Amino acid sequence: MADEKTFIINLRREFSKKPIYRRAKKAVTAVKEYISKHLKVKEVKIANDLNMKIWERGRRHPPPKIKVKAIVKEGIAYVQLPDHSNIVPCGSGGVCSWGQRDVTWWNPLSLFNKRYCRQGQIYLGQPPECDGANGGATEVCCAPQTEETLLSAGMAMKAVVPLLYKDRYGTMEVTVK
Repeated sequence: MADEKTFIINLRREFSKKPIYRRAKKAVTAVKEYISKHLKVKEVKIANDLNMKIWERGRRHPPPKIKVKAIVKEGIAYVQLPDHSNIVPCGSGGVCSWGQRDVTWWNPLSLFNKRYCRQGQIYLGQPPECDGANGGATEVCCAPQTEETLLSAGMAMKAVVPLLYKDRYGTMEVTVK
């Protein structure tokens, strides 16, 4: 029999104890610790949508509170968002997010420029599925900057280069941005 509970977890209390560049990681561990303490389980598994919601605004700015649904099956707690409508997938492995503006102190009109993804993420554009996502609060599609997302977005190419040294042959895989 599966036991199901909903919690609102105050993450700010936990991640404010860490340096600013470790806040999202601490928020994930805080969710795990909170669930294991309140449901008395040793193993906690976090769903991908919850992880993406915590990391959506980058590693420095996780949400201060989060509402989660925990399901206990056979001594393992599975944690996810209560409704999956908050995370809207877009592009190739991306998520619709608010993004950030490219603000410069000498140009006040830069506040009206389009939004970009945070550091460590790649910009996949403004697809139509992000227009009405989260009540119109999201504007851009961002994805983590990995080799797979760079290749699928067309921002990198993978090539096999033949090698010849004296009488030996070989190949080498190269990824170029």
